[in-house]
Amino acid sequence: MDLAALTADADPEIVEVGAQGENGVWASALPLIFGLVFYMAVILFGTSIAQSVVAEKESRIVEILAASMSLRSLLLGKILATSLLAFLQITLFAGATVLGMRLMDISIEGTDLTTALLWFVPFFIVGFLGLACIWAAVGAVASRTEDLQATSLPLTLGLALVLFAPMILDKEWTEIMSFVPLFSSVLMPGRMFTGSAELWEGLLALGLGILFCAITLVLGDRMYRRSVMQTGTRVSWLAALGGSKR
Repeated sequence: MDLAALTADADPEIVEVGAQGENGVWASALPLIFGLVFYMAVILFGTSIAQSVVAEKESRIVEILAASMSLRSLLLGKILATSLLAFLQITLFAGATVLGMRLMDISIEGTDLTTALLWFVPFFIVGFLGLACIWAAVGAVASRTEDLQATSLPLTLGLALVLFAPMILDKEWTEIMSFVPLFSSVLMPGRMFTGSAELWEGLLALGLGILFCAITLVLGDRMYRRSVMQTGTRVSWLAALGGSKR
């Protein structure tokens, strides 16, 4: 057998498996990292909002404050102050990551992680604001600090789903859930990084997140104002939303 004849028409293809493998690792890791950062920040600062509200309610300080300002102004001030701290933290996290990548010259197939981080920051802001007012309502429906564990349980379980979504969703469901508010905060930045989502998809997901934020702000404000002045007993979610059940 003539080996020269067998290999004469061979056209080998060179594939850089190292770069593809590294990109695949980051594509899988980014949603998990974003999910953990989002979960920890929302739990930490959200719990702080709820504890502050229930402490003012339990000590009746809120009644004194309500005499000099509206409850809505009190709520907005509390949310804006806490949200600012959360935004500064996530911005520092993103900035430190980008700076570290620049200093270490980390780049993946010509594209660094800056794209994912630049998408994560606005999604984080929208998602956090959408939940901040709900956390205030969680504190308002509680009658004492010990009630927070029970009143915050539905919210905590929902956040756990967001955290574990990147690990349990397949590719098709990831694409679908990346448009769902809160889930989009951890899934869409990763899709934008890998190029599996178009620009309009990212903007659409962000727009849906803003709509969700507006709805939860209205509902949270209503629950807060209906519950924060009712001391001595825990208010049900239905009663806080305007129902009659207590």
